[in-house]
Amino acid sequence: MTEGATSCELVVDAWQADQKVARGSQEIQLLHRSNEWLRPQAKPERLQALVEAGGGQMVSSKDDLDALLRSIEIAPGEVLIHQLPLWDHGMLWSLLLSLLAIDWIFRRRGVQHT
Repeated sequence: MTEGATSCELVVDAWQADQKVARGSQEIQLLHRSNEWLRPQAKPERLQALVEAGGGQMVSSKDDLDALLRSIEIAPGEVLIHQLPLWDHGMLWSLLLSLLAIDWIFRRRGVQHT
């Protein structure tokens, strides 16, 4: 099969009045005639012209990309400080309730604190 082609089967029925008298089928290829499909190679000269028109910079190698990334100045971002009050910690409440429960159990049993 040709590159860039799609294969399919064409089926033809011949009718005479309400009766089918013949049937034929043939496998055919549908070709994509678009240049983008037939020649998908990059066109660096067009890309370079577009880059120059936009005032950008062409990146064609790892070193170019590395140099471009190093040239970007990092803007300071926002600093988010999230403060949570001490009384809003679940572990603190669990500890406090556990200590109160232990104290209550000891008092019910008559154990004296020293």
